[in-house]
Amino acid sequence: VPRHAIEAEIPSGSRQVAVIALDQPVERYGELVRQAMPQRRRLGLLVGTPVAGSVEALQRWAARTGRDLQIEPVRSDGLAPALRRVLETADVLLAVPDPAIFAPQALQNILIASYRRRVPVVSYAPAHVRAGAVLALAVTPAQAGRQIAEAARAALQGRALPALALARDFAVAVNEPVARSLELVLPAAAALEVALRQADRQEGWG
Repeated sequence: VPRHAIEAEIPSGSRQVAVIALDQPVERYGELVRQAMPQRRRLGLLVGTPVAGSVEALQRWAARTGRDLQIEPVRSDGLAPALRRVLETADVLLAVPDPAIFAPQALQNILIASYRRRVPVVSYAPAHVRAGAVLALAVTPAQAGRQIAEAARAALQGRALPALALARDFAVAVNEPVARSLELVLPAAAALEVALRQADRQEGWG
């Protein structure tokens, strides 16, 4: 399940439940942008729900890699003004799971506005790539199943499980037609996955 669903349903610090979230470590999204589009250094991020821990982790990654992270909160005046502000300066729009922003009814407007400004969208859902995002990073059902099985085996062997674990594995999806229309030359999905796994081993995100 997504992390925001876990945090809405399970009390913080509960020892009764161990959960594996579908979410990726946020640094992994940033690293995907760096590997795929190294010349683009201004990342825009829309935030609506409280995601302080994730934002701070992404800020640390951006500072370490020399990227500029523009965080634009979606306020009471709605999504459109925040989207307009972030697209004025960002050269990549990074979409991380936030149900207050990337709801189905808003997604198409975000993708169209970004495309018109020639700002590629890097997302967390393969469905967003099919809709017009340039890249997505997500765990597949088979990968999630393996991680769940390993956790269950560990529990049956009496080992303690963390209260919350993020997705360990991942796959990259690329929208080549949209990339070409934006004049982006992107590495193949398989090459990006290799680069991300190497970064994972070095940084210990997964």
